[in-house]
Amino acid sequence: MSSTTGARADHAASSIKDTITSIVIAFTMAFVFRGFVVEAFVIPTGSMAPTLMGAHMRFHGEDSGYAWQVGPWHYGPRNVPLPIQGASPLINRGARDARGIQITPIEVADPMSGRRVTGPASRDVPCLAGDRIFVVKYLQPFFAPDRWDVAVFKNPTAPQENFIKRLVAMPGEQVALVDGDVFVREAPDGQAAGWDAGDWRIARKDERTQRAVWQPVFDSGYEPLQGAAMFASPWRPSGPGWTMDRRRYTFRGEGEASLAWHAAGRRTTPFPGRIPAEVATWAVNDFYPYNENTSSSFGGVDVFPVSDVRLSFAIEPDAGVAVSVTAELDARGHEFRASIETGGDGRGEAVIFKRRAGAGEWTELAREPLTRAITPGRTTNVEFWHADQSLSLWIEGRRVAEALYDWSPAERISAATGRGFARLLAEDRERMFSHLRDPSIYERPELRWRFDVARASGAGAEAGFALYRVRLDRDLFFQPGVYRPTSGHSLAGEPMIATHPTENPLVLTNEQFFTLGDNSPASSDGRAWDEPDPWVATLIDPTPGVVHQRLMIGKAFFVYFPAPHSLAGRSIIPDFGRLRFIW
Repeated sequence: MSSTTGARADHAASSIKDTITSIVIAFTMAFVFRGFVVEAFVIPTGSMAPTLMGAHMRFHGEDSGYAWQVGPWHYGPRNVPLPIQGASPLINRGARDARGIQITPIEVADPMSGRRVTGPASRDVPCLAGDRIFVVKYLQPFFAPDRWDVAVFKNPTAPQENFIKRLVAMPGEQVALVDGDVFVREAPDGQAAGWDAGDWRIARKDERTQRAVWQPVFDSGYEPLQGAAMFASPWRPSGPGWTMDRRRYTFRGEGEASLAWHAAGRRTTPFPGRIPAEVATWAVNDFYPYNENTSSSFGGVDVFPVSDVRLSFAIEPDAGVAVSVTAELDARGHEFRASIETGGDGRGEAVIFKRRAGAGEWTELAREPLTRAITPGRTTNVEFWHADQSLSLWIEGRRVAEALYDWSPAERISAATGRGFARLLAEDRERMFSHLRDPSIYERPELRWRFDVARASGAGAEAGFALYRVRLDRDLFFQPGVYRPTSGHSLAGEPMIATHPTENPLVLTNEQFFTLGDNSPASSDGRAWDEPDPWVATLIDPTPGVVHQRLMIGKAFFVYFPAPHSLAGRSIIPDFGRLRFIW
């Protein structure tokens, strides 16, 4: 009996030991996995918005159906957003937040309809937490950082903080931010070259990244259904035959027809101190709805015109109607044209042209045959891209023609401003190196769609075509800037690094990276950082504006828990529709 009891005791002790061992192993594996493979992070701020959301408010246009996010307006102690923005009790008391800003209703504008959010919807708005993301750790040489990664790293100026930005320049490169785009050149000798050097190249985004970063300007699919008489589409038709029926544009007729982007049309009600005059129109610029903020924080943000755009729609010709379409873009002192020429059998060609503005002869850049162009009786999705000094045509999500043009930074800034490079530098010296950060010197783009309609015999007198989801998107625009004279920055009063032809160039060593936020107007990134933290400067790297390889953590690859939906004032329903991979 005693031997049996002893055996049971030994077995129980062994089971407890095995259980404890298993738990220790599990915790060890979890810590190893977290330390070397994947780690979870929460995004606190909007420097990557709207690609990745920090703390934000969510709005929904009642007449358009469009949903968008806006950054916090009011903050509590330690720069933490108040959980309820525009809280009625605080408004009624005339209270101010921890920054000294008057607490007011959150009056923002629907980006699609321009209608302002007022009344009860502008008060007591929940402030939602930022996206929760998974980050896969960099482990060189097996998994190294790559250009356009959304990277997480230790903030060089405060290494106790984790930052998330987009990696735009690689070790050993000189980098220049010109007219919103990234230019790089190999600099193995560590020496900076002028913008007119011959070995610069533009850093082009791959298709997946480019699709992820297009920023919506307008989509006819969100035109207001109620009160449509008060809304005027920014696409203006020419001549008779057009019916702009809410979310469906139709043309009945034959011959030529066109739609032109009306940049001067009013988008929303001007809001002095909060919305610059140009943002109140349909001008194509780098304004983010996320940044529609209180006057004290938005008033200092510049708005630059953007010429890197995507024009798209779905077209449905009637039976017996052949439609050829042409996208036209006037930008940077040039005219760009991309056409889908459709024959009577549905076949056709994709052709891309370029010429100097008003210069006469067109230069053909690309011509590709199409086995199926725009087929009568069915809907065809068409896209025209102009991004990173490339032009492309897409049908049903497939690129059918592409053309590249390669300008140096000097050629690009001259084309973007309409000024010769030498003249631009002279004007810049007169203005104490602040000329390039003035949005007014950059040319505004002009956009058009042209259609050539041919009817076959037997087609009805009212035959034509219909357009759906007529959309305009713009690319990221990395802004130039000047460090404010009163900022206390070590380069106060000078141009930000990598944004000027002669002042503060940036050449990366073989262990340095350069990162920027997608929300460039509101991002604290490599352009703006001052001297690194003393610990970083002493033990790792004293160079301002860069991220040393040893500060890199990993690549953000998945949003696993977006900010939840609200139900009866409580955020309890995860937004499963925004679970996504990160590009």
